[in-house]
Amino acid sequence: MKSIFGLFLTLFMCLNVQGAQSTVFSYNGESQLEFLQEEVREVTLYRDEVRDSTCTRRIPYTVNECGYETRYRQQCTFKPGYNNCYNDTQRDCNYETRYRRVCSRAPGRQVCEMKPGKTTCRTNRQGERRCHTTSPRRVCRDVPGRETCRQEPYRDYVCHNRTVRRCDWVPGRNVCTDEPYQEYVCKDVTKYRTENYACKITVPVPYKVEKNHTNKLFVKFSGDFDVAEAQFNAIFKDNNGVELKTTNLNEDELIITSNVKTVKEEDYNYITNIDINFFNKVKELMPVRAKSHGLWMNKGGEFVMTLDNFELADDVHMDIHVRRDNGDTHFRKSFRLTEFKKTIVGDKMKLSMDLGSKGFKRLKALFGTGIKLKVDSTIKLLKFRNLNIKEEKTHSFKIKVYKNKTN
Repeated sequence: MKSIFGLFLTLFMCLNVQGAQSTVFSYNGESQLEFLQEEVREVTLYRDEVRDSTCTRRIPYTVNECGYETRYRQQCTFKPGYNNCYNDTQRDCNYETRYRRVCSRAPGRQVCEMKPGKTTCRTNRQGERRCHTTSPRRVCRDVPGRETCRQEPYRDYVCHNRTVRRCDWVPGRNVCTDEPYQEYVCKDVTKYRTENYACKITVPVPYKVEKNHTNKLFVKFSGDFDVAEAQFNAIFKDNNGVELKTTNLNEDELIITSNVKTVKEEDYNYITNIDINFFNKVKELMPVRAKSHGLWMNKGGEFVMTLDNFELADDVHMDIHVRRDNGDTHFRKSFRLTEFKKTIVGDKMKLSMDLGSKGFKRLKALFGTGIKLKVDSTIKLLKFRNLNIKEEKTHSFKIKVYKNKTN
């Protein structure tokens, strides 16, 4: 059945080569296809014709006009000389006699005196009273010498600042300014008047002719051919561009993208390059279909998200939106998935990144208690943004983060 369908398409394409405006083709395992589209179309051309007409030209003439004009003359006045006086600081230095106190002490001496004897009595356990008498003794002490002080003069170099009045003589001078005044002036002015005259002009005149238009189609297929099953219609439009219509015959497993570029070769001959890419739909949409299995963060911004495993690509982005428990935004930024560190754990993967190095401000709380956060991680697929395909998926988490805990 499929071979019959392919034969029908081949016959249809051959008929189109004979001058049809559109070409229908399908992918049957070839990497490249070539077609020729040809059609006679009416085009508008122009020829030059010389016709009688009326032209205009500017004729100069001179008139004498009078009126008041603002002019300037210099006026000077003599400003007499004067003393420019001001306060100045003057430093005066000289020697002055000052006094300092000088003291000296006489040698010390020893003073002695006799201490009389002393009788001490006490009663013992037997009730007997016993007394003991000490002999007189000589006791001596050192007495410091007498201190004598006097005022001794000395010479010291002393400087003082004082305010003095100074005056500089400013000599007299002329002060001149430009003063405006009105003066009645007459002068010749050149003006122009418009004059009509008979002339010949060249006019482009349109006319219609039929021209043969050709368009060479070069089709190139690439991508995942295992799921490729599609039909295409290349329409050579009146504006000489090509519109490609695509019919996906395997929508459950196949995504098709195409790029059409038409360039003019010469005169009414054109070349159109069509690049058609086939993608495995299940594989390509895995980033926006994968399930999440948890999120871990700490107060410093370390971020670890667990997902079903899939292949990372530059055209897949993740928007991270971190909010405090009251709803205020703490951090929001978009990253390519290839910027994350990927760690495979069984059939899952961990995507990790230090958000602290990306502008995440460290969270703080009293006594080191945990902080509640609401985190939305939105994965966006940018490759098929122009197609009617769900391009993003948001994973929402409510977590509690702590200071130094690690995953």
